[in-house]
Amino acid sequence: MDKLEAYRQLVDRMNDLISNEHPFKNNHKKIKLLRDVINFHFDHNEFYRKVLSIIPSDGDVENIKEPSDVPPLPTHVFKRSVGKYADFVTVREIPFKYYTSSATGGDPSLVARTDDDKEIMKSVYYDRYVDFLGDNGFGEKLFAFAPPHPKLGTAQIAQIYAKINENVPVEYLVELDEKGARVVPELLLKELPKLEKSDVVFTVGGSVPLTYHTLLKFKEKGLSWDFNGRCKIAVGAGGWDGVKGSINLPPISKKDFIDLMYQLFRTPSDKIVDGYATSEISVLFPGHWSEEHQDFLYHTPVAYGNVLIRDSRNYEILEGEGSRGLINIISPLAPTTAGTNSLVVSDIVELVAEDKCDECGRRGPVFRYISRDKSSYKTGCGAMVLKYLKEL
Repeated sequence: MDKLEAYRQLVDRMNDLISNEHPFKNNHKKIKLLRDVINFHFDHNEFYRKVLSIIPSDGDVENIKEPSDVPPLPTHVFKRSVGKYADFVTVREIPFKYYTSSATGGDPSLVARTDDDKEIMKSVYYDRYVDFLGDNGFGEKLFAFAPPHPKLGTAQIAQIYAKINENVPVEYLVELDEKGARVVPELLLKELPKLEKSDVVFTVGGSVPLTYHTLLKFKEKGLSWDFNGRCKIAVGAGGWDGVKGSINLPPISKKDFIDLMYQLFRTPSDKIVDGYATSEISVLFPGHWSEEHQDFLYHTPVAYGNVLIRDSRNYEILEGEGSRGLINIISPLAPTTAGTNSLVVSDIVELVAEDKCDECGRRGPVFRYISRDKSSYKTGCGAMVLKYLKEL
């Protein structure tokens, strides 16, 4: 089978996986897809083979039997500053673009995606948000604290808004001009009184810092509306510390965020969804608020993949509820950018539940975000991989 035919077959199988809700873990068909994707890159990308040769793995790469067998790459290897993202591209015969992360620290990841990759990623993100938003999904309209998606270029978040806009009209509340970005809340302020008198279900959300700090000003002006649960909130991509890309605002208490949405809109916590993700792989972890933990609990989409918790020094797997370490995301959904099928993200998380959420009953690992890791790419296995990349 030639390379392009193999690629197209993998894409078809990935689309089948998206529509199949059976859990990924211990599923022979889905593990086989993961194995075949890894071996596709292994066979057709010499650079990828060299990198894998130095990464500790629990199993045989060519005969993967479970997610932990895939050698995990640190997400730092895809940073613009490292300059190796182009070497990871396996399929160059098909048009692709480099999509960028939102770059919390100003050094974005660049990830090559074909149109096939892009559509898979869009479907996964949209479906997971809709699942957690419940009946009516985003409702009849989304008011987004974000710039219009056509103006965001190759920022990956633009593709998510484009997908939402295919199904639900999006009203953007951020404008871009020669001076930068500015929030324009007038449209939302104009529409809210009308929506209060209707029975329309709608969503407000987007960037965490922009959403919170703008709506906080509404409250400070004495404004509030009673939507009785018809106003949902959907945010994502981090930013709870107030910093995201070019945004630099005060930190945000998650509890204060939850309270503000109820005070302002009468939106209960079960109508508020946050999303955890990393741009290098097509997996979204939607999260609901937990009163017990006073935090968002993020759920692994078991149809698409699995997560492991790894020690930041040596990447050894940490087991058991309460374990804290780097999150390792594993999924077949990354066909053209080799190595993104098993990623160690530079975030410390805590495993809250191994197989099932005690609060909502959904199956799969559940975790909560603890903090950004600031050392794993300087010491230990992550540093070793980066050093090796610079030598290649």
